[in-house]
Amino acid sequence: MLNVVLFDCTRGEVGIQKTGYLLVGEKSIDVTLSDVISAAHVPTVTYQPQATWYFAKFANFAEADAFYEAQLVTAQHSGSQAAIAAALFNVGIVELRQGSYAKALPHLQQAYAITQTANDRVDQGRVLTTIAFAQGKLGNFAGALDSSNRAVAIARDLGDVFGESISRNGIGSIDYDQGRLADALQSFQQAFALEHELKDLSGEAYDLAQIGNAEQAMGQFTDGLTSEQQALAVLQQIGDRQGEAQLRLNIGIVLGELGRNADGLQSVQDALAISRELGARDDEAWELNNMGRLEQAMGHVADALADYQQSLALYQALGDRMGEGRATMNVGRAEADQGRASDALQSLQQGLAIERSLGDTVGALRDLMITGEVQGNQGQYANALQSLQQAAALAHQTGDRGDELAALRRIAHTQAAQHLYPDALATLGQALTVAQQMDKPDEITSINADIATLRTKINSSTIPPPTPASTPS
Repeated sequence: MLNVVLFDCTRGEVGIQKTGYLLVGEKSIDVTLSDVISAAHVPTVTYQPQATWYFAKFANFAEADAFYEAQLVTAQHSGSQAAIAAALFNVGIVELRQGSYAKALPHLQQAYAITQTANDRVDQGRVLTTIAFAQGKLGNFAGALDSSNRAVAIARDLGDVFGESISRNGIGSIDYDQGRLADALQSFQQAFALEHELKDLSGEAYDLAQIGNAEQAMGQFTDGLTSEQQALAVLQQIGDRQGEAQLRLNIGIVLGELGRNADGLQSVQDALAISRELGARDDEAWELNNMGRLEQAMGHVADALADYQQSLALYQALGDRMGEGRATMNVGRAEADQGRASDALQSLQQGLAIERSLGDTVGALRDLMITGEVQGNQGQYANALQSLQQAAALAHQTGDRGDELAALRRIAHTQAAQHLYPDALATLGQALTVAQQMDKPDEITSINADIATLRTKINSSTIPPPTPASTPS
């Protein structure tokens, strides 16, 4: 039990920021919410937070939405601008945590406008950091970066080391999503240094995990594994079992990238055991998803499909639409590996529909890439090109250079499969430009080799005619 905290606001308003959990169905959701206590309504309030502090319990997200929207109406009737800003922020946070980014952003922006009018610099920085998260999820990386940089500037002006660390971590996440991995790594390292200055072990562990993710994405898997293991040791030291499960999951993923799939699977299974012990069903669903990916890589496709289906059922029971979309996509991947192309395409389209309804650009991009690959393997070249071109456009729009490059190369491969060599050559030229801008020497060498092969075919006197694009029966 933590110390009891008493707030006396008989002479004005007190703004309170509290971190804990909402229980929605069977899902524990970590949130930071705002309270405003005013002399006119509640002059004194006592908080008695616990290690696991649940603010409220709801049967589903619809009930949670209705509760916080009712709080907003009450705040609006009170006339307190601070209370209205806090209520708008809370509505936005609940929407964010269920993946409704497009709905959350206007509420957060309205809250920010009120903090600007009140010249409340502390709340401006906090709300800007949250706005940046929503903008990044919606693929507006330029806007997210601008919001995060403004939050950093405010934190530095106020000497708010913790606020600066959160914002720098957010900048790292934006850079990571855009493929600027060296910049992301630097931001995560800066955030870690700030958390170390504060002696915030939990924050240090989180930043070490992010550093490990960036190192892994840069192909530095051994360094990534070391960072993740350091983070795990910190979380074990402070007794954070849920954090331990998340780090064991991360370590399992890195081990998989190192080709140690059996070791990776064991690490994820250890994470799953902890989550089941804690009753963290949302974490359990995510771990089942990653177990499936490792089993699929090992050729155990039936086991992978069973894990994906368990994960999907959990997400559906929890009302987690984003998780449902990702799990449905993975079911499609496994069905494709089993040669069940028709079932796979149906699952992938279902996943894509969910991701698009949520504005989940990252999930939609991955789904389109897999869909295009399955369609191409089935000889559905026109459909495959359409899916891959949508993926390339989405990656370009969101600044995801890595996936843009991958999509362009798959488009060229599909065009070449139809003997559309001039088209494929033009697409590879675009891919080469992206690879050069990203300074990817291995990709540049590989693309140049593909270009040389295509030029040979174009110059040949025996170019086969274009292959007709088949359509689904």
